[in-house]
Amino acid sequence: GVTYGGFYTAGDANAPIMMVEFSDLQCPYCSQHFTDVEPQIRRDWIDTGKVRVVFVHFPLAIHPQAPKAAEAAECAGVQGKFWEMRDTLFTKQPEWSGQNTAAELFKGYAKELALDSSAFDQCLDSGEMSGRVQTGLQLGQEARVRGTPTFYLIKAGQQPTLIPGALPYDQFN
Repeated sequence: GVTYGGFYTAGDANAPIMMVEFSDLQCPYCSQHFTDVEPQIRRDWIDTGKVRVVFVHFPLAIHPQAPKAAEAAECAGVQGKFWEMRDTLFTKQPEWSGQNTAAELFKGYAKELALDSSAFDQCLDSGEMSGRVQTGLQLGQEARVRGTPTFYLIKAGQQPTLIPGALPYDQFN
């Protein structure tokens, strides 16, 4: 996938607006945004070339499986399936959230996505993507992110617009 500052992006690289999304894959509000609002944003903004989304992991301390979930998405990204794994993790959040066996479930999702299982499993078990997750956490702390999801809309020459929380679609206009 296309990246910006090492983070995965969706949309036209030349879009006039960049939306930086700080998200936690175990966060119910992030999942709610994914289900309720993101499809409209994708249809109206991303698919039309108006917005480029930059997805930044911001796993909250209250979500013990969130860091490993973020690593799972990153490990899938190595094989070109970051967004597919991210979507799967949000969709199946009730199945793995709070489970001590979450990493094993993530390995099952990798098989469902037809990833190279041994490469994915090695990546997840080794923790080699934990640094990328920590980079997102640091960036969010520097940006004063307090919770997830948090969005920054950035237009050239303007102060970034902060949208904190899983707000309805009309709050993004």
